[in-house]
Amino acid sequence: MTERYGYKMQSIQWDPSFSVGIAKLDDDHKKLIQLINSLYEAWNLGKDGLVIGSLFDALQVYTDSHFQREEAVLLALEYDRMPQQQHAHACLVGALQNFRTRYLAGGQATKPTAEMNAFLRSWLLDHILTEDLMYRALLASPESLALFDPYRLDL
Repeated sequence: MTERYGYKMQSIQWDPSFSVGIAKLDDDHKKLIQLINSLYEAWNLGKDGLVIGSLFDALQVYTDSHFQREEAVLLALEYDRMPQQQHAHACLVGALQNFRTRYLAGGQATKPTAEMNAFLRSWLLDHILTEDLMYRALLASPESLALFDPYRLDL
């Protein structure tokens, strides 16, 4: 747990129960956790707006590529909750952009808040543990296994 500005920011740890059944998507989720933890650490160390902005940018770029990869898999499998998944992704991307803009206004990184901490944690964990885990059974189906090797995904 990191603390600065009188606010405690707890890092996120990967847990095997987060697995969706395809190693590449799990690796994406691990990378997103790493990027969020790096953002926490940068704030804790008092890094400037350039560093914080760079981390937000990396999080945004990786998030976009992950969502594209995930949606390609789900479209190929004709996932019945695809509209809800795409809507959740669009909302998450918009909220992330909003936080970046708000916290880097004027080129200065402002102090992290409980709101931002809660957003980043829920943005990733709640999405994985609710939306993403809904498709885990589909990825383990014989139809899915015929289309994708669950341990390797070249998208």
